[in-house]
Amino acid sequence: MIPDSQKLLRCELESLKSQLQAQTKAFEFLNHSVTMLEKESCLQQIKIQQLEEVLSPTGRQGEKEEHRWGMEQGRQELYGALTQGLQGLEKTLRDSEEMQRARTTRCLQL
Repeated sequence: MIPDSQKLLRCELESLKSQLQAQTKAFEFLNHSVTMLEKESCLQQIKIQQLEEVLSPTGRQGEKEEHRWGMEQGRQELYGALTQGLQGLEKTLRDSEEMQRARTTRCLQL
């Protein structure tokens, strides 16, 4: 027969595994959502550029180039910020998983 303390530890272990799986799924969902938003943003930028060109076919080429450069710079800054954010989330999940493993190992050694 398994002692009650071991039953509780196993129950806690299963609960932590379940929480980690839920966090992983949430992270994957958020990552997918960010990717879809990036794609949508790029499509909108293309549409804006096309409409601007239709409205002003001969106008201000220099301003268009400046605008494109500014948009590209903004896009790169956005990608950089998103990359840092996602890396932070990955590190948090890894650290959490390592902590849970260490706790579980300690608990099972008791």
